[in-house]
Amino acid sequence: MENRNFEIHSEWLQCRADTQQLFEFLSNIQNLESILPKDKVNSIQSTNNTLSFQIENIITLTLFIHQLKPFSSDNHQANIEYLSKPFGNYHLRLNVHFNNNQSQIVLSGYLNPFVLSIAKKKLIHLINRINQELSVFKP
Repeated sequence: MENRNFEIHSEWLQCRADTQQLFEFLSNIQNLESILPKDKVNSIQSTNNTLSFQIENIITLTLFIHQLKPFSSDNHQANIEYLSKPFGNYHLRLNVHFNNNQSQIVLSGYLNPFVLSIAKKKLIHLINRINQELSVFKP
C-alpha cells in the first residue's frame, strides 16, 4: 500500500480547449512545461520521458507519465497520471483529470512532515496555478 500523507485538489475549471486536445497535448510530458507557472518553478529540464523542475526552492521533482486513460467519447473523460521519480522516502503523484471540457489537478503523495508543513501552501498554490494555465491554454 502506498504511504501517503497529503492530497490536494484544485477546483474544476472550464477549459478553452476541448478534452481531447488537452489530453493529446499533455500526453507528451515535454508540453507540461508550457503550463507550469514560471514564477513558482525554476531549473526546468526535460528529456523525451521526464520533466524536472524545482518548486520555489523547496523540492525538485522529476516527473514521468505513469498512466494515460484516453478520452472517451461516451463519457467525455480522460486522465493523465504523472509520478515523481523517487527521492529518498518521498514520492508524489500528479493527476490531471478532464471531464466535459473541464480540468482538475490532484497532487498527492508522501513528504517528510516538516517539509510538508513548509511546502503545503505553496503546493496548493502551484496546482491551482497549473490548472488556471491549463484552463486558458489553447494548443
